[in-house]
Amino acid sequence: MAFIGKFISFFLKEGSAAILAIALAIFFFYFKVYEPPADKTGLAVFIAAAIMIVYGFLQGLAAVFQPAGEDTRPMVDLLFSSLPALVSLYTLVQYLTGYEELSTFQLEVLVLSLLVVTHDLVINTKFVMKINRLASDFVSMR
Repeated sequence: MAFIGKFISFFLKEGSAAILAIALAIFFFYFKVYEPPADKTGLAVFIAAAIMIVYGFLQGLAAVFQPAGEDTRPMVDLLFSSLPALVSLYTLVQYLTGYEELSTFQLEVLVLSLLVVTHDLVINTKFVMKINRLASDFVSMR
């Protein structure tokens, strides 16, 4: 039973970032210039936004429920959270240099992913680091 709890914890914290990175890489590099049908564009953008919001929610939830005072856990979370950022930044650089063609829909997903991943890296990581520092200061004051 403890294994299932650890697996769910890993999936919510680090696994969601790895899955998003893989999904973004497949979406940007396997589906060349993907554009949804004209009558389904709004639904496709809504689904992409919902996926990004769920990812941000999972990462925020993981930051809130992370045990305070651990030194290695925030660094592992930062490492895994940077995976989708690296995929998104690589795609942006490839698009800006002209090596990769992206449709309008793919550009919208790229902007959404950059916004959510930046929020995860900056806000959630700063929150976790500050909580860990406060916990360490509290322990040293005792």
